[in-house]
Amino acid sequence: MLAQEIEIEDTDIPDAEHSWGHDGFVKWVARWSESWESWRVEDIEVLPAGEEHAVGLFRMVATGRGSGIEIARGDAIVCRVRCRKIVALTYYNDQQRALGAVGLTG
Repeated sequence: MLAQEIEIEDTDIPDAEHSWGHDGFVKWVARWSESWESWRVEDIEVLPAGEEHAVGLFRMVATGRGSGIEIARGDAIVCRVRCRKIVALTYYNDQQRALGAVGLTG
């Protein structure tokens, strides 16, 4: 479902660079995963947001590498879709901010 030219923006990582393409997506997930012993998403809800966007709301649960401390928070991904492919993805650690980015209220 990812377009070849997908653009990834992560608002959760300070000074994160944009990533592009399938390789960029894999590197983005790997870089994020380095900090965590394990992580999972729960309670996924997908909302349409106009003709080009969808918002995925979910609960992120992660256990810190080394510390063993578990965190849980409401995160979100905003996807821009064209021709049934995701062409852009923006990650948020704040669901209200993600909803606001596409003109929805929580």
